[in-house]
Amino acid sequence: MHDPPHLLKSVQNNLKNHGIYYEDASIGNTPRTAFSNWKHIEELYEMDSKDVLSHSVAAALNQYVVAQRIESNAIDTAHFLKKMDKLFDTV
Repeated sequence: MHDPPHLLKSVQNNLKNHGIYYEDASIGNTPRTAFSNWKHIEELYEMDSKDVLSHSVAAALNQYVVAQRIESNAIDTAHFLKKMDKLFDTV
């Protein structure tokens, strides 16, 4: 059983302090190691958003990558945020 508040705080702290490597297969069908970086969330927050670790922030990151307003590897952070959003929706 997950402890949502503790899990959320732990994920946020690790993302802020170190970044998080995770396996991702959302681009094509080949799994790859991706890196989620808190810097992308900070950049987005400064530009547009007030939420963190949510589907809305992931969607906004995707849009900024497409518009080339943020570095392209921010897509990895967006995919990670989608995974976290789905996890927290289940608890």
